[in-house]
Parts: sequence; C-alpha cells; structure tokens
Amino acid sequence: MAVGTGFLGYLGEHFIAGVFPQQWWSVGGAGSNTTSNLNVQYFASYFLPDGWSVGTSPSLLVNWSAPPGGNMLTFPVGASIAKVQRLGILPVRFAVQGMYMPLRPNVFGQTWLIQLVAPVILKLIKGDLF
Repeated sequence: MAVGTGFLGYLGEHFIAGVFPQQWWSVGGAGSNTTSNLNVQYFASYFLPDGWSVGTSPSLLVNWSAPPGGNMLTFPVGASIAKVQRLGILPVRFAVQGMYMPLRPNVFGQTWLIQLVAPVILKLIKGDLF
C-alpha cells in the first residue's frame, strides 16, 4: 500500500482552519485487491472566550474503485462545540460533534455520526502530571 499525504493550515488569534488530504493506493500488482481511496479531513474552529470553540472537522471519503451508482462518495456536514478545561495542570479538550451524511454509499453508508472527543497532548506539558 502506498500513501500520498499533505497538510495546509492556518492558525490565527481567533480561529484555526486546515485541510489534511490522504490518497491510498494498492501496490500488490495483478490479482491483488485493488485499493484507491481518498480521505480529506477539513477542519475549522472559531475560538470563543473561556476556552470554548465552535467548528467542524468532517472527513470526506472517496472510493475510486467503487462501482457506479452512488457508492463512491461519503460527504458529511456538521458542527462541533468544544471546551478546553484544565484537570490539575493537564489541559483536556472535551468536544461533541454531530455529522449528517447527505451523500453516502447506498449499501453500507452511515446516515448520522456523533463523536465525543477528549484528547490530551502530553508533550506540551513540562514537569510531573501528578
């Protein structure tokens, strides 16, 4: 499997925006499972006071090998709300995001997605956590 990827983004005082595309190809040759998929995560958030933010971060999926008839594209739209809160010295981002897929594969595509996220970036913290 071969992967092509990139990143383009902007971080301002009141917002962040970017796009993270990835293209996946199979390299197994004749007789192998053919793979050619594109995943584009685009994101944007507006920073509000007191650690709050609103935004979106859906992932557009394209299966270039899919048969015709509506099974090629997954295109989600939605919004998120998040709050960065300190737990001791540890900053934690709590977020909830809802996505609706107006374009999705006919057979197995999901219609709705709810994400609950609380990632922590430990490398940004100096010293002991506890």
